[in-house]
Amino acid sequence: MNKTIFTVILGFLLLNSCQKMGSTPQSDSKSEIENEGQHLNQLTQDPISANQNSDSFTSRVISTIGQDKLICPPNYIKVPGNFSLGTSEFCLMQYEARKSEKGHIPISNSTNSLYRNITFAEAKEACLSLNSHADFSKYHRVGKFSLMTNSQWMAVARNIESNKRDNRIVDSQDTSCYKRGNVGMEVIPDYKSRCGYGAGSSEINRANQLNFHTLTNGEKIMAFSGNLYEFVRWSEASDTAPLCPNAPNEWVPVKDIHRWCNYPQNSFMPNDQKLTHLDGIGEAYLSSTGIVPFRSGFWLSYSVAGIYLLNFCPLATKDNSLGFRCAYDKN
Repeated sequence: MNKTIFTVILGFLLLNSCQKMGSTPQSDSKSEIENEGQHLNQLTQDPISANQNSDSFTSRVISTIGQDKLICPPNYIKVPGNFSLGTSEFCLMQYEARKSEKGHIPISNSTNSLYRNITFAEAKEACLSLNSHADFSKYHRVGKFSLMTNSQWMAVARNIESNKRDNRIVDSQDTSCYKRGNVGMEVIPDYKSRCGYGAGSSEINRANQLNFHTLTNGEKIMAFSGNLYEFVRWSEASDTAPLCPNAPNEWVPVKDIHRWCNYPQNSFMPNDQKLTHLDGIGEAYLSSTGIVPFRSGFWLSYSVAGIYLLNFCPLATKDNSLGFRCAYDKN
């Protein structure tokens, strides 16, 4: 099967309510890091002690150390600001959102069930609901929880891209690429899933080094590429992206998005504009009907998954492969 035929098939499947695509991946032990299976303490052990309720972060007292220091809730990471993207320092869930034991409260940990199969509006409301649970009077600088924006996603992606030492590896094909996590293992040569692996389904907690990225400040984020697609808000001003009537309705290189759609380059472009899916950054599916942006890739996204994957769905889309993360920022 050539690349063109595969691209058309993959794009068609995803366009139809973002359904899961491809067949069950075959195991490929060569793509696994040698210490696969060893627990990564900083990822698999939560800062919240086992005898605490998993919802306790919503009422935990945050220390007021320093007038200008942003203190993140437990299991959130601190993301450096990015001047060119217009983002200040913010906190982000280290893990994909999970469901608390008390119901539909999104929490960040490595053990609870993934919060997925919801619409964009439901994901947005879930993050906003944290503002009624958090004890803001205990915070020195009052902040807010919200579904992360596309600019915040780009701030993380560009930070990961800049930290090549920790995030770019040599894979089983002796090629260098960015880690892509649980994205499935393909057999089509042109689309071999470089720097990723296939678990066959989404995962709660897998101690695989391909599953996490390290920011320049040393913070680690889990499954930022692969495992689940993740909803984002297009901007602070607008939840949804403008329609792209000239979209080809197929996968294209990220750097070529501007050929069809009038999106700001800061909304999709890597720092290094020469990067492609072969570098593990993903691709973009340009839809003439989709307005809800989502990023990352899911467990059968294969080579189109990556930290810069960009795709769009209709507003009412709900799928088992779609999840989200909440951000915490100063007001």
